[in-house]
Amino acid sequence: MFISGCQKDTPIPANDKASKFVGIYNVPVNNGSGLTQIQIVRVNENSLKVILKITDAYYQYTATTLQNVTISGTNTATISETQNIIEATDLGPYVFSGTIMINGSNATLSGTAISVKVPYNDNSPMNFSFSGKKVQ
Repeated sequence: MFISGCQKDTPIPANDKASKFVGIYNVPVNNGSGLTQIQIVRVNENSLKVILKITDAYYQYTATTLQNVTISGTNTATISETQNIIEATDLGPYVFSGTIMINGSNATLSGTAISVKVPYNDNSPMNFSFSGKKVQ
């Protein structure tokens, strides 16, 4: 028999701003287009990873993952980073800017993504928005 050690989880600090954002948020009614789900994961006490998901007629897929969303207020986080968009890799990467606001179990996300390669065409800038309720 082997006994192996494990590392104790690091406790979340009392002044942690990220925990209130963490969860999975869905739109109340899927109209078949646009962002239908966001997943927010705590990176550390001041930053988040946000996964933007889209559902088309048959599948749900990840549009992009924002790796370093910064918490800028009690209920607000700021998006400012460059990432690819799965559907638009020929125009990517994109510079994302925007905000996420949390109000109880509701999340609202809005912003713009501008192509680095072709900043102003039919697909750039792209406005993105989401308003949903926490399900997990």
